[in-house]
Amino acid sequence: MRYLLLGLAVIAACFVFSAPAWADEEGDNRGVTVETGTLRIGGTIKTGFNYEIGGQGYDAAHNQAVDLPSDYQFVVTTAQLDFFGAIVEDHISYRTEIAYRQLSLGSHPEIAAIVLNELDLGFDYIPFCGIHFGLLKPNFSYFVNAPERDFILIDLPLMNQWIVNRDRQVGGDLRVNTPYLDVNLGLFNGRLYTPAGNPRGEFLPAGAANPVGNPGWSDQNNGKDIYVNLVGKPPVDGLRIRAGLWYGTPLDFFKVSGNRQTNEHDARVYIADAGVSFLSPFGLTIIGEYMQAFYVWDAKLPTGQPRGERYTERVESMSYYAMAGYNFDPIFNVPIELLARYDYYNPDMQNNNNHHPGSADDNLTDLTGGLNYYILKQNAKLALNYIHHYQAWRHVLNLAGTGRQTGIRNDELLFETQLAF
Repeated sequence: MRYLLLGLAVIAACFVFSAPAWADEEGDNRGVTVETGTLRIGGTIKTGFNYEIGGQGYDAAHNQAVDLPSDYQFVVTTAQLDFFGAIVEDHISYRTEIAYRQLSLGSHPEIAAIVLNELDLGFDYIPFCGIHFGLLKPNFSYFVNAPERDFILIDLPLMNQWIVNRDRQVGGDLRVNTPYLDVNLGLFNGRLYTPAGNPRGEFLPAGAANPVGNPGWSDQNNGKDIYVNLVGKPPVDGLRIRAGLWYGTPLDFFKVSGNRQTNEHDARVYIADAGVSFLSPFGLTIIGEYMQAFYVWDAKLPTGQPRGERYTERVESMSYYAMAGYNFDPIFNVPIELLARYDYYNPDMQNNNNHHPGSADDNLTDLTGGLNYYILKQNAKLALNYIHHYQAWRHVLNLAGTGRQTGIRNDELLFETQLAF
């Protein structure tokens, strides 16, 4: 992986230092000379420093708070290259995104990987309408398909960490773009789901797998997901209203052939999303979103149990956030932005402790404050975030293992530098 990352860095450096060789006639570095069509290159780099103020994590084996092995660390959160252009101008387009990422979801261990984030082939021959195939990011939820350089807070909302994240899927996406309404209708191979997931991970029904759907994240699989998303464009500059529905069937591979007992497992996933965003021309930003997910199991037997009667299990998850910010640059010519976000996630809304142990106190709440300093708009930015994590964990033991507490001390102070080209 180090050699691949080094190779990507060398490729990027070659493009940067060879800029005069592929500049256009006017001297602007707007494209690369290719045999057919056009090619442009972009990228985003994010590095920073994370400080765990409380220095505590969760020990699931003993159900108590523990000291983290490291309270502070330097991180590389994003290093990506984008290649995009057209084969036939205004009709056949493409986009590819390759990235190194170091991700941290909740209290999960950080994962470093080099991934192909996107491979989008678009065909736009009908006015206001296009069909796209490949490895795509569904336009479902505000931050799933938003350019990473446009993130104004460092961490994603909890709904995009635990319910629908920014993972790509192989399939097709019909996109209709009009002056007043945008519509997406997509059909993809199955993705990974984590029903009722949270750092404690104890709220799944007896027959469910954690996670479900596509554990190896194979892009080619028999699961299928379909979604529709609407984005309304009222006659107010910067105002957007969105709503979406998602249906998935991720568990059809839970059938074992041969002489062994067959674990016939079936699951359905329903997700509803609604939100509003207002990115004003005078610096005010307001974004809010609500998401609810339903996971339904209908199986002949729980995994690992002798053949028995059919059973049905259901888990409901819900999350919402509200964020607001003000950028002083448009009006006052001061390149500083102040931000705040309230974030809530309930992995199991049924709160049936007899059936799902701990579900009555599994809620997660984040309060985030942010400060951005724009050196050159989104192309060069410094960000500072403070995140207060509150978990309604009334039955978690403290560090000494002798008393109960309402959560663990794991607030975070995040600093990030961003360069985009």
